[in-house]
Amino acid sequence: MRMNLKLLAAWVVATIVSSAIGASAEQPRSARIVTSSEDLQITKADHTIGLKREVNPHKTVLTLPPDAEPDQEFIIDDLVGNFRTISVTVRAPGGHMILNRRTLWVLDSNHVAFRYFGEKLWSVEP
Repeated sequence: MRMNLKLLAAWVVATIVSSAIGASAEQPRSARIVTSSEDLQITKADHTIGLKREVNPHKTVLTLPPDAEPDQEFIIDDLVGNFRTISVTVRAPGGHMILNRRTLWVLDSNHVAFRYFGEKLWSVEP
């Protein structure tokens, strides 16, 4: 019985340590609300950007960060439902491509995720 308790205790400790290490290695999750329609440079520290363009909304261009890490994700959400009527375009950094063929992506849904794969290649998940 004593041996089983020791094994159980060791397993519990290993599981807790493993979970803590895994959690610390994940991408930090930040969220910010942007109320301006001015063009915006997304930063490496960003994760989720909520656009809340209500005062004098107009076309907006968001540029993905040139220093993103492979597997880093950037989410853009439409918080007021005006992406379809007032366009938002996402631009790849200089020399980068979105889906290996575009430098610009016009958003047409209220939740879009861009993921950097390295080698100057981005994917998009509408």
